[in-house]
Amino acid sequence: MNISLDTFAIAKAFMCDYGTKILSTEECEYLLGLIRSRSYRKLATCSSDSKLNNESVDRLRFLFQMEAFFKKNATFTDKTEAHNAALASFERGERLCRITNKRLDYFYTQQDRLDPDLRLVVEKAAHFVQTCLGDFPSFLAELPELVKITGGATASSRVRNLNHFGNYPGRLRCCLERPRISTL
Repeated sequence: MNISLDTFAIAKAFMCDYGTKILSTEECEYLLGLIRSRSYRKLATCSSDSKLNNESVDRLRFLFQMEAFFKKNATFTDKTEAHNAALASFERGERLCRITNKRLDYFYTQQDRLDPDLRLVVEKAAHFVQTCLGDFPSFLAELPELVKITGGATASSRVRNLNHFGNYPGRLRCCLERPRISTL
């Protein structure tokens, strides 16, 4: 059986089992129509669909799960489109960081122009960031102790299909265990 057809069958069963208890009859018919017409792009963004009313947590949770059937499914993903979307999102984040960094540089160099309350907020934020990041040379010295190998599960491979170190199918990756930060 085709994976995409399995996904639509699962979405339909999920809709019939849970959606009818949470959504109105019109909303259920609308979503079932999207499932019947195989409109995976609309199903992958149904939580923001104006035809669906997501006023409660249960409704939103249901719609997010419905989206996940299609958003997280590699069968429906256009790799070029996904790559371009990720790149655009990354670049947008970098632009926002650049703007914030310029603003913080200005605050740092022009502290006499800052409102005293704002100056206190900026100082607390700077202290918090310094506490989180720490000293870079000491971070590099501690790096070998901070590295740990994870189970390796990804969206495209399951843990049971992986063999640590020996037959690892992809690039080795690590994650850093972050120290707990106390609040200011």
